[in-house]
Amino acid sequence: MGPILAFALVLLAFQGYEAAEPVLDALSVTWGIPGGPKKVFDKLPLTSDDAEEEGWLAINSFCLHPTRPGFRYMKYNEPAVILIYDIEGNIAGFQTALKDEDIKKVPQAGKYFENRIFHKDDIEDIEIRTLTAYIVNPALICLPFLQRQLELSFQNGTLAHDHVNVPTKETELGTHWTKGACLSTMGQHYWYDAPVDMDCSTFQPPFLLFDKGTLSGFGFVFYGNFTSLRYEHIQIPLLGAVFQDVPNCLPDKLGKTRGASSIHVFFNKNPEQQMCPEAPTTPQQLQLESRPPHRPKPQLYLQVPHQPKLQI
Repeated sequence: MGPILAFALVLLAFQGYEAAEPVLDALSVTWGIPGGPKKVFDKLPLTSDDAEEEGWLAINSFCLHPTRPGFRYMKYNEPAVILIYDIEGNIAGFQTALKDEDIKKVPQAGKYFENRIFHKDDIEDIEIRTLTAYIVNPALICLPFLQRQLELSFQNGTLAHDHVNVPTKETELGTHWTKGACLSTMGQHYWYDAPVDMDCSTFQPPFLLFDKGTLSGFGFVFYGNFTSLRYEHIQIPLLGAVFQDVPNCLPDKLGKTRGASSIHVFFNKNPEQQMCPEAPTTPQQLQLESRPPHRPKPQLYLQVPHQPKLQI
């Protein structure tokens, strides 16, 4: 099959599709190229029973908690991935945590890690700051015998009910979400309130991933080169691969903070098979080329009424 025919088939596959309801039939973490030192697209356990069989350990004993409901599990004392399970033992959320001692190694970030979305917490007396995503309604996590559906939200404050809900359809996104670039094996990116003239001190960590118009995952990005193998690392030359229009201040900011760290979380079974409708790019191509940091101004969708704005 020639490259022109292959590209035409990709375009035809995307013409006329309707966004389906997202289904959480798998959960995997960390994007990358298979065969390297990282375990990429790593499948995570969907139940606490499976987690315990795989060596994950509970780090709290009670489900009800005003700031972090659910049972949290961690593996190998690695706080980059903390899984949250509900009262029935089903996956309910995801956290990534940064140790305060590591944050202090990024003084160039200024007061960035004091933004309210970074929640102060501790694990066994180790001070941390967590980023939290719930994939069900956090108010239902500790209530038994209830039917739950995929409902993504990001905690944005001290209490669990301080959260921002995310639509599951790309067409329902509000103007707070800035359309980024689409990268095959990742998906279509959306960044929170990241126009080209943004203030980099207010850059928000959450981002969204869509595949054929349906929510297929999310992630977090933050300044600094944190060393966990769970994290991906973003350098200046590759910003154009994930932003349509790179914010003017971002290259300079990443130069001062030695880049940024990110983590992708996927809902679908085979995220590495996601293709983009326009100019599909593969991870292997990223090793050979980087796109320039200036792209056409992104298109923004109409704002959904009553959609709360992240505060810092």
